[in-house]
Amino acid sequence: TSLKAHLGATLPEYMLPSAYVVLDSIPLTPNGKVDRRALAAMEVSIESSQVYQAPRDKTEQQLVEIWSTVLGLDAGQIGIQDNFFELGGHSLLATQLMSRVRSHFGVEVALKGLFERPTVAGLGCTGGIAIRAGI
Repeated sequence: TSLKAHLGATLPEYMLPSAYVVLDSIPLTPNGKVDRRALAAMEVSIESSQVYQAPRDKTEQQLVEIWSTVLGLDAGQIGIQDNFFELGGHSLLATQLMSRVRSHFGVEVALKGLFERPTVAGLGCTGGIAIRAGI
């Protein structure tokens, strides 16, 4: 947690790693270089630091389903207070998410809204006022 606290003091929240993996050693190729394939093949479990809260309405349920598709997670793992970036989201996935939101709801929600309020509840309530109101 001290590493996370240190990084949190120096980086914006959306730039913080979603997972930290402690390795006994960095996997190397026979040539002594970092084995990127071995690193990429490692399974990392990403869990939210929030207590699970189920969607409260149809809009939040639909947002959870969109998030699950974009993040590659089971919709049952995503609560309305979970942070998109803590669950493995990053800027490229954020643009995909907003594109799917636009297609599904037929509304334009600024990408900035996700960075400011990176939860289903936040997107559904604030940036999502546009979603609920159809603005």
